[in-house]
Amino acid sequence: ASALAGASAAALMAWVQVRYSQGLTLLFNSDCKVASFCDALRDRCGYTDLSEAIDLLNADGGLAGLGAVAEGEATSRRASELLKGRGVYTLCKLVVAEDGSTEAESLWEEPEPEHPDHEAEDQG
Repeated sequence: ASALAGASAAALMAWVQVRYSQGLTLLFNSDCKVASFCDALRDRCGYTDLSEAIDLLNADGGLAGLGAVAEGEATSRRASELLKGRGVYTLCKLVVAEDGSTEAESLWEEPEPEHPDHEAEDQG
């Protein structure tokens, strides 16, 4: 029974949060092949028509490296090898500049802070 509990704990650790669009967040299971994970990101976040490659930015602003996985490896390498379980990531697209360098452009916008009605001003 302990082996089964260990497998369940490993599966729980494979979940990551992905921020995208205007303040939206979804949970993804990273315990799958990189190609499948990237397809799920595009499908669930609504970026199926995006021509650029996608990747994830970690909390420090560094790339997770999904876009750097060679095409042949994307069907065998697991996304969980590149992502920290229970981590929070930001979806980004990889834009190739004229000089050939690649820059990450975030596909997430921080939500506007909610402003309570100005009740404090009315009290007096």
